[in-house]
Amino acid sequence: MARALEKMGAEVTLAGVRLLWHEQQWVLLREEAAMAPAVQAENGTVWDNRFVLRLPASVQKEGLMVAGAGYGLERKIRNGLQARFCAVLPALWRKGKRVSVPHLNWVADDEPDLYAAAFIFRPAVSVTSSSVYGVVAQDS
Repeated sequence: MARALEKMGAEVTLAGVRLLWHEQQWVLLREEAAMAPAVQAENGTVWDNRFVLRLPASVQKEGLMVAGAGYGLERKIRNGLQARFCAVLPALWRKGKRVSVPHLNWVADDEPDLYAAAFIFRPAVSVTSSSVYGVVAQDS
């Protein structure tokens, strides 16, 4: 990694992960090209081999898909985060329109029932030796 960073500067991609220096710390992001394609949204759907969708039965599932959030989220929706951070978050889409990014607590005006949707970070391989898989955001 040290040699790669010396050659590449403040950002390097390795095995589907982007490592970049941001605000005095190293940040790991999913490489966009390595993200999984869109899949049908159902409760328990696993997207990108790391995010498990929790979707209440009350949510209208017809045409609902899971895919990366992509670019184009307004700055106020991103809560001050850079677009490249938000682009790789899991999102819900309907008929080609992004309708929810649960990690940002954002839902399209015409889809209020999607506030109940959540993605739980559960990678196939533990990210720590103690088998802790990550932190689930609490509702505020």
